[in-house]
Amino acid sequence: MSKIFTTSLFLLLTLPLLAFEISREQKTPDFKFEPFERNIHISEDLDAEIRALKDKPQSEWTGQDSLTYGIQLVLLHQYELSLSFILRTHYDTVSNPEKLHLFQESFLRNEAYDALHKSILFEKGDDFNRVLSYRLDVARAMMLLKQGVWDSNTSKMFPEIIRLKREERSKEENIAIAHDLDEALRLFVVHLNRQSNEIVSEAYEEFGDFLLDNFTESNAYIAYSLSRYYYNRNKSVSSKIKEVKSVMDEKHYILPSFRKIFGKIQPGRFNYELLKEKQIEKDSVKAPVVELPKKEKNDLLPKYNGQLIILIGILIILLGVILFVRTKR
Repeated sequence: MSKIFTTSLFLLLTLPLLAFEISREQKTPDFKFEPFERNIHISEDLDAEIRALKDKPQSEWTGQDSLTYGIQLVLLHQYELSLSFILRTHYDTVSNPEKLHLFQESFLRNEAYDALHKSILFEKGDDFNRVLSYRLDVARAMMLLKQGVWDSNTSKMFPEIIRLKREERSKEENIAIAHDLDEALRLFVVHLNRQSNEIVSEAYEEFGDFLLDNFTESNAYIAYSLSRYYYNRNKSVSSKIKEVKSVMDEKHYILPSFRKIFGKIQPGRFNYELLKEKQIEKDSVKAPVVELPKKEKNDLLPKYNGQLIILIGILIILLGVILFVRTKR
């Protein structure tokens, strides 16, 4: 009788375990979003050029000096004033990519989309460059939206990547498209900072559709989340996020952490004056650096320890019951 009881109890406790599946991360070997760099970075040469303006009377400024000051105003987020300085110079003759991108940030934030499109076109030149071609597509869509002729329900920025299905393109081509589009859209992320933008939202939604068709749900979830971040009234992308979540739950996949990929902006990080002062302090006072030996971490528990602890707990209870029954005998 005790054997029957023990066997029945064993089956009762172990049958749920057979259906119990530990959630795991979805593997994304061919493409994955790397964390976004949202902090300001400029070269030492440009920083020195900006600092040199302080020692030069404004009455002696050249056109190049005015352009440099316009760039400094972009870094200080004084976008309207920066645009007035940039447009009064021969900015369209500057080929330095770093300066071009700062001009483009001013154009974007002032909704001067014609100038933005012209600047990207100048940067691209006659060479084939898919990254810049994608950025041109986004700038063109911004122009059309401002003119009132862009239909969010029917218009597409990247119809060529949506039109063809996975089997109609090589795997290598799909990977190249994903990386190029990721690079193209990241610059808009840097320029927009926290500012909403309907077109960038739609661009990431289209990117998400492409990733869902050709890669994984995890990839699509990040792209759709970026889309919603830049325009939270985008109803279509909200429904797509729900669908992707549902599919991933059914497959027992863990949702990727959007916060890890797209971290919060720390206060002061985009304050160029503050950064300059911190750098001056850092240059003038250099404390000795003592490197301490690093302590090796021993991961005693697996990554998904919560679910495993539940599983182990059930097994311990089962063993305890079996031992109790045997003791009774």
